[in-house]
Amino acid sequence: MSTTSVAGLEFRSSYTIVTLRPPKKVGSTWDIKDITLDGGTEVHVQQGDVATNSNMNYSGSGSMLFLDSGYYMRYYPGNPPSGPTWGPNPPGEPLSQLVADANYRYPVMTGAPTFTDARISIAGPGQAVLRADDPTDTSCAAEVAKVDVTRYTFMATQTPDKIYCYEPGIYQSGTGSENATITVGPADVALLKPGAYYLKSGLDVGGRLIGGYEGGSPGVALMFDETGPGNCSSCTFVGNNALTIALNAGTRFPTTSGVRALPAIDWAGVAVETSGPSGPTPPILLTILVRRDTDGPGGSSACVVPTSPPFIEPNPCEAPRNQTVNIAGNGTIILEGVQYGPTDNMTIGGNSSSTGRVGQIWAWTLKYSGGITLNQEGSSSVGPGTLRLDAACTAPGTPCVP
Repeated sequence: MSTTSVAGLEFRSSYTIVTLRPPKKVGSTWDIKDITLDGGTEVHVQQGDVATNSNMNYSGSGSMLFLDSGYYMRYYPGNPPSGPTWGPNPPGEPLSQLVADANYRYPVMTGAPTFTDARISIAGPGQAVLRADDPTDTSCAAEVAKVDVTRYTFMATQTPDKIYCYEPGIYQSGTGSENATITVGPADVALLKPGAYYLKSGLDVGGRLIGGYEGGSPGVALMFDETGPGNCSSCTFVGNNALTIALNAGTRFPTTSGVRALPAIDWAGVAVETSGPSGPTPPILLTILVRRDTDGPGGSSACVVPTSPPFIEPNPCEAPRNQTVNIAGNGTIILEGVQYGPTDNMTIGGNSSSTGRVGQIWAWTLKYSGGITLNQEGSSSVGPGTLRLDAACTAPGTPCVP
C-alpha cells in the first residue's frame, strides 16, 4: 500500500505600492483609476509588486510604470469586470480578493511638547525653531555639524542665518496670530531633529527639508491629520516648489550608497516602524504617516476596505477629501522607509528634471505627475512562506494539486 502527496512553498506578495480604494460608483459608470501616472512620469519599482484594489491609468505620452523581473502589477478585476486598463506593460495579474489595510501602529505623542508657533521670525531659545547662527543657543549649530557635507553638498555653501532647526513634538497653531505651520522658504534649509513629529498645522516646503540625516542613528517620523470636512483643512504636507526633501536618507544621499537612518523613537520610547501580522520581516521604518479620516459614524473612518459585497468604495468616502500629502518639488525627493496614509489620496510629482527615491507607499489613491523620474524601493524580503500539503492522490491518474 502506498500514498503520494505534493508539497508546495507559497510566498506572499511583497508590495512596494498599495492603493486601497475599491472601484467607485459614479452615476451609471465606474471610477477604477486608483493609480495614475501622467505627464511622461516614469516610476521604477524595485524589489516588489504593486497592488491596487481597483486599476491603474496612464495619462500623457511617455508615462510608464516599470517593475523588476518576476514582479507584477496586481489589480482588482471586478465592478465592472475589466483587464489591465494601462496596457500590456508592466505585466498585470488579477487579485483574488481586495488587499486589506496593514493597520500599522501610529507613533505615540503622549508626553510630547506642544508648539503653537513655528514661524522663523521668532526663532530662538525656548521656541520650536532655532537658527544656526543664534549666539545664545548653539544647539542648532551643533546639529548642523552632524550633517555630512560630502553628501548634502548644499550645506557647504548655506549660510547659518538661513538654516533652521526644529524640535520634535506636536505642532498646533494657537490663538490669535500664532502659526505652527512649518514653512521652509526658497532660500532656507530646515533641519528636523531626531524624533516623532505630529504636524497638526501642516508643512510647506519651498526650499530644502532634511531629517534623519545621520546614517545608523534614529531618524524622524512625520505624522499628519487627514484633511477634509470633519478634519483639519490646513494640515497638508505640500512641497510644490521644494528643492530638496530628504527624510531618513542618512548617508544614502543623493545616491543609494551609504546607510539610511534608523526608525524614529516616539514619546513612549518605541521605534516607529511597521507592525502587526501584515508587516514585513524584519520591520521597516515609517517616515510619513497620515492618520485615518474621521468622516464616518461617530468619528470612525469613512474610507474603509469592504470585507463583504458590494466591493465598492463606501458612500461617505469622497474623492475631493483626504488630500494631505502633495509633494511635487523641482529637485530631489528622497523618502526612505514606508509612507503610510491608508485613507489619503496622495500626489507625488515634479518636472522633467526632478528625480526621487521613495520607499513603500500605502494610500487610498496615488497620483504621479509632472514628468518626474522616481524610483520606488520595496523590501528586500518577500516575507515568510507558507507550506501547503495536498492529501494523497485517491487513484492513479488523479492530479495532485498543492
